[in-house]
Amino acid sequence: MVLDAQTNIKKIHMSLLEVIKIKIKLPRVYIPLGVVVIAAFFFYRSYQAKNKPPEYETTAVARGTLTQTVEATGKLESRDDVSLRFETLGTLMIINAKEGDGVKTGAILASLRLNELNASVAQAAANLQQKRAGASDQDREYYRAAVDAAKAGLEQTKIDIQSSINNAGAAANTAYTNLKRAEGGDNSRIVNEAYENGVATLHSSIAKLGDAINQAQNTINYLAVIPVNDPAKKQNTDADFVIATQAVEVAQKKITGLTGLSLKSDIDRAYLETEPAFSKTIQSLAKIADLLNYIPPSTESATQTIVDAKKSAIVSARSSITTQYTSFLAQNQAIANAKNIYTIYSIEYQKAQQDLADAKAKAESTIQIKQSAYDQAMANYNGKILPTRAVDLAPYQAALSAALANREKAILRAPIDGVVAKINKKKGELVGSADAMIQMISPHFEIKVDVPETDIAKMINSQLRAVTFTLDAFGEETKFKGVVIHINQKSTEIQDVVYYQITIAVTNDYGDKKIQAGMTANAKIITEIRENTLFVPQRAIRTRDTGEKYIKILDADKKEQEKNIVLGLRADGGKMEILNGLNENDIVIIATKKK
Repeated sequence: MVLDAQTNIKKIHMSLLEVIKIKIKLPRVYIPLGVVVIAAFFFYRSYQAKNKPPEYETTAVARGTLTQTVEATGKLESRDDVSLRFETLGTLMIINAKEGDGVKTGAILASLRLNELNASVAQAAANLQQKRAGASDQDREYYRAAVDAAKAGLEQTKIDIQSSINNAGAAANTAYTNLKRAEGGDNSRIVNEAYENGVATLHSSIAKLGDAINQAQNTINYLAVIPVNDPAKKQNTDADFVIATQAVEVAQKKITGLTGLSLKSDIDRAYLETEPAFSKTIQSLAKIADLLNYIPPSTESATQTIVDAKKSAIVSARSSITTQYTSFLAQNQAIANAKNIYTIYSIEYQKAQQDLADAKAKAESTIQIKQSAYDQAMANYNGKILPTRAVDLAPYQAALSAALANREKAILRAPIDGVVAKINKKKGELVGSADAMIQMISPHFEIKVDVPETDIAKMINSQLRAVTFTLDAFGEETKFKGVVIHINQKSTEIQDVVYYQITIAVTNDYGDKKIQAGMTANAKIITEIRENTLFVPQRAIRTRDTGEKYIKILDADKKEQEKNIVLGLRADGGKMEILNGLNENDIVIIATKKK
């Protein structure tokens, strides 16, 4: 029915056109009929528009070669000589030319030490090859073993951590037990034991002091009946002995009768009185020993043998009393420590509690680290057993390109045909990018252009240096060739934009064209070439709110689908490399046409 209606409307439409063409004057009765025909015509066109499927601007995913270039404009300059410089710092190892030699473009003139750079290139190439080949059985076994080791480490860590927590808990329990033992202040068991030991030390001390005083008394009696060369010193020595004897007697009164059950205050007073008895006795013995040096020789009762024996006895007594004094002070300090032991044990208990808490916190952190190591080992293993993707190879390809580019910076090649005029460095010297290594004479031309910082990174990271350029004087159809020979490391600002100056050497193949200095050159510097790769127009690429890149395609049923993609090189001509997400000949939607 719809087709019949359409056919009839078309017939009416044709009849109306015929009537209009022959300009027949119709009676008024036909005017309403014309209006109906016109309305039917517009209804038909509206019906067609509503039921017509959407139209798209599309293209197919292509495979081919992409080129990325940097464009810049400069002036052609005549060049009498070319200064060749390395692009990096290093030790000059090889010079392949002599002054006066004619050289061809691309010839290696000199190089720096390349050992490490060659190793980097070889390593990057090996890594790429290994990634392409996939993991060997040996690699899989290695990473499987790493997983097992990480798992075993995780389990052992859990055991060790639990042991640490148990030890910290035991230390906390011990500290708590000690704290309880020290409760009670001066009446605690620890303090009582210290005072009991203190009484024993007092008794041994007073016995030692008594022995020392007796030995001193014997010597004083001896000195009383023989002449001394210094009477004043003897008088002073006698006075000190009396003071020491009195101090010992006072201490003896305080100590006699003391037991472990005595009042602690009595024991404290005994220690207080005994301390000066020690110091004064030691001082008295020292003076007595010194006075023995002032006995005149050759007296019957003061032979050297007798004097030496007396002196030895005094020195021995002083040594014995000094040793006892050390024990006395140590025990006195032990009593003081025992009184403060509750505070000490309280601090130790708090520390033990904190150590236990720290052990538990460390346990959680350590287990998390070991768990992460295990997860990483498992991820590494899975990465070895899964098939290699193009997107996985991209970082290895980039690493190889970077290694080659870095090595090329240490190699000096002849940028053009010419003659080596001068060699400024010798083998073994340190050469930098600011040093002019070789001077070449050339009758040709060069172009100096300013490249913005947004493009200079492409050139620094590239090992390509080829240039094509046109001259306004000859039009865009005539192409010339050149090569980048220098990138100035110093930047300049032009209208708030940072630029770097690039020097391009013009090759000889410009035929019979009479090029002249001062001509405007439009250079296109090749920075990257990707062969046999997939690409689409840049305007077909869309971006989600999350930043993900995707493309709309038409499936076999002509329906829209969205596919996430991984982008690669942004090439000339509005083309974008696709690393992952699309297949060759997929139909990509660029835009939807309006109805």
